[in-house]
Amino acid sequence: MFKHLISVCILSMVLPFASAQTYTHSLRSNIYQHLNPSVRTYKDSSAVMDTILRTTFAIPYFGQALSDSIIIWGNGNFAFTEFEYDDEASVFGAELTPRKDGSSFIAQTTEGSSPNRIFKIEWGNMGFVYDTLGKDSMNYQVWFYEKDGIIEYHYGPSSVKNPSSWNGENGPYVYMVAYDGTNTYGLKGNPAAPLSYTSFITGAGPLNSAPDANAVFRFAPAAGNAVSDLKVAGAAISYKGPGLFELRTTAPLHAYTIYNLEGKKCLEGNTNQFSLSQLAAGMYLLHIKTANGVETVKLLNQ
Repeated sequence: MFKHLISVCILSMVLPFASAQTYTHSLRSNIYQHLNPSVRTYKDSSAVMDTILRTTFAIPYFGQALSDSIIIWGNGNFAFTEFEYDDEASVFGAELTPRKDGSSFIAQTTEGSSPNRIFKIEWGNMGFVYDTLGKDSMNYQVWFYEKDGIIEYHYGPSSVKNPSSWNGENGPYVYMVAYDGTNTYGLKGNPAAPLSYTSFITGAGPLNSAPDANAVFRFAPAAGNAVSDLKVAGAAISYKGPGLFELRTTAPLHAYTIYNLEGKKCLEGNTNQFSLSQLAAGMYLLHIKTANGVETVKLLNQ
């Protein structure tokens, strides 16, 4: 039986604006330091490593000020922070798991004073689901800057020697995406000189290895960003049984298309029920088109 995590934007809950904001990135370096053990919010050697944090200030993200909880995932197909409904910042998207030696942890802290605070989250000494030797590990952090909306991904010591740890990939996925699924900024290729992409459908891809220790990817809002109205389909999804889902929209459904993260079309149709049982485990993008507009939501098959 498949387990499904569904993230859905519902019309009655969605924020009134989405951003046309874009980002630029730069590669920097900074001596990696673990967050203090006193600010560690979760430590468990066997359980599903997730927890919910409350941000200490409104985080600028794709032109919005997000002040809701952040869901931290330490394992599964992607390790990411999730704002509000579907906003994600994937620092190290790989199939991770707490290490059997009990050394894995998640930590958070806020440094500085308003309006120059930095909200930091760390995934410490994470293991890999498909590391049959049980020796590979990774450390990384995300820093959210209150002023100017800068976001930084910091990478610490890593040991990824077992090719099986990547589960068919060459490295992790690194990206940011807004809840409407269309505002995206990600990096792929050589982590020492990564290429950027702005669409999951046409351009997404992983890095070809783990970033070096002390590497920092800095994402800065580009000048002249604008905020524009968002057209949404007003979609909701309900789970009807193993692999079977029902799609409900506030306007007549024209069509839906399901893509994987490499942009390959996996399924399409125009009925209100669909099944994912024939698809491999992983994350997918569900693109919905109705008379009211379009909407993209993310589905995670496990």
